[in-house]
Amino acid sequence: MKTDPDHAQAIGSHLIAGYTDEAELRELIARGLIGGVFITRRNVEGMDAADIRTLIASWQALRREHGLPPLVIATDQEGGLVSRLSPPLDFQPALGKVLLGSQDIAKAAEQYGTQQGRGLAQLGITLNFAPVIDLDHGIRNPDDRYSKISQRALASTPAAVTTAAAAYCHGLRQQGVQCTYKHFPGLGRVFEDTHADSASITTPLPELQTSDLQPFRTLMQADSVTMLAHARLAALDAELPASSSPAVIGKLIRQDWAYQGLLITDDLSMAGAREQPGGIEAGSVRALNAGVDWLLVAWDPALVYPVLDALLVAQANGTLDQGALARSRQRLAASTVTPTTGR
Repeated sequence: MKTDPDHAQAIGSHLIAGYTDEAELRELIARGLIGGVFITRRNVEGMDAADIRTLIASWQALRREHGLPPLVIATDQEGGLVSRLSPPLDFQPALGKVLLGSQDIAKAAEQYGTQQGRGLAQLGITLNFAPVIDLDHGIRNPDDRYSKISQRALASTPAAVTTAAAAYCHGLRQQGVQCTYKHFPGLGRVFEDTHADSASITTPLPELQTSDLQPFRTLMQADSVTMLAHARLAALDAELPASSSPAVIGKLIRQDWAYQGLLITDDLSMAGAREQPGGIEAGSVRALNAGVDWLLVAWDPALVYPVLDALLVAQANGTLDQGALARSRQRLAASTVTPTTGR
């Protein structure tokens, strides 16, 4: 299928991609086929802060050379278990552990975010996939290799999580880095690891609204970014993960909550996304149609191509909602995540 470059760039602006081959990444950057880059530990081994800063600046310069808007540069730097850029950034213990010993959790969380944000901003990072605002329900799965929500959660009550997350994000934003509330609608009740398995949250909606959903409902404002989990919110949609469900995204978040901030999927490389009806190809089309702004392909960058192809086919055959894309463009244009000049 022959594709208009402008159409391809318009679709590509909704993709944030990780990489293993930097030369291949630079081709995607120069052609405008992605809107952002996810950088993680495997990309920075043996590099110091100056090396990373130079690398990211070269990507932004490449965009300018081709008359393209600056890239979103994202990473996963929560602290504790998830510290993808430590080293070279200083390692910080998990924020939840820091808060346990604090008399003033808001002050401690803001200081933590300020320190973290300063380091990230110096590298050229504009978006951090933190904080976790899933509630800690004490669930332990011995086969859970990656999610480990109980070790990453900030607290077990909505009030404490909300206070800490708001302060942390303020500290991060003060340094010019946007935070991300994750993983909507909350993975604290999920036993499965959605990196490796599909999962459902079966708790009734009224109970979720007074617990797991409450921090999201309070914190999700027009200037925020929220990450959608690949678990199914069974009370609203027993078939599709939250990350591509029209009932969750279009009805609950965009319509009922009137949320005008940005939505990003969790990594489409995860089993919870790949095992949905139609796979990540159909899921990506559903997600954008429902009101998602960014599709994240982090761990397996080869998946960028089938996702991009599926979106371009949907564009060509009229199944990609142009109204939804136009609204997303407005939200992205109003966002502070992308720098006005390359770093």
